[in-house]
Amino acid sequence: MDPRMIGRKIYFLHIPRAGGSNLYANLTPLGLSPGGKHLNGNPVDQYGDWIPFWYWDEAQQRDFFRGRSLVVNERTLGPFMFSEFTYITCVRAPLAQRQSLFRLWCATQRIAPAAMTADLEQNYARFCRSYPENLLLRMLANRIDQHPVTEVDYARAVLRLDRFNVLLLSQLADDFAALFRHQFAAREPNENDRAYDAQSFPESFVEDMRRANNFDLKLYAAIVSQGVGRSWLNNNPFAAGPG
Repeated sequence: MDPRMIGRKIYFLHIPRAGGSNLYANLTPLGLSPGGKHLNGNPVDQYGDWIPFWYWDEAQQRDFFRGRSLVVNERTLGPFMFSEFTYITCVRAPLAQRQSLFRLWCATQRIAPAAMTADLEQNYARFCRSYPENLLLRMLANRIDQHPVTEVDYARAVLRLDRFNVLLLSQLADDFAALFRHQFAAREPNENDRAYDAQSFPESFVEDMRRANNFDLKLYAAIVSQGVGRSWLNNNPFAAGPG
């Protein structure tokens, strides 16, 4: 185990299609362990289904986290944050992230690349029932319902980001090395993505997506331009060992 990680407890909020699987693969060599059965770090039960610990009360979650040095959550942050954890996440430009997630969803639904764009509006509407617009904000603010998000949700997401160490996908290797003082090992791109990536979306569709994800775009801009959630760049939480 990396000596700097002894006694550390990491909570990783995994935003889908934002480099999270690559980031997770680089956390385990540091000696961090999700413990028990898991799928890509997400705790699962004996049937392989995600354990929805984010719905549990605070005491139940604390008991569940006991003995785990790494908690991975690909669903939502939930209502509670815990002082014993260092929180990390990786974010990506929202439109690129959303288009990539939509392509992946189509692949998992066995919708062929050509059919994805042929019935674009219908497919996207189905996708949104599983992954609502403004997903980054929703995961941070614990708003995984289908109702529209508001400025109140945005303010809560920004407040919660104060507890996070946010890494950018666009510079993930450098961010990881700077935060953990450990070399980042990049993974090879998925060959199966290429046929879907080759399918472009109409400009009008992208513009509608831009308007519908206005809060995520605003949040990402705050992270990049104002450094929200990136204060670790000047005050590295791992530099002096466990707190």
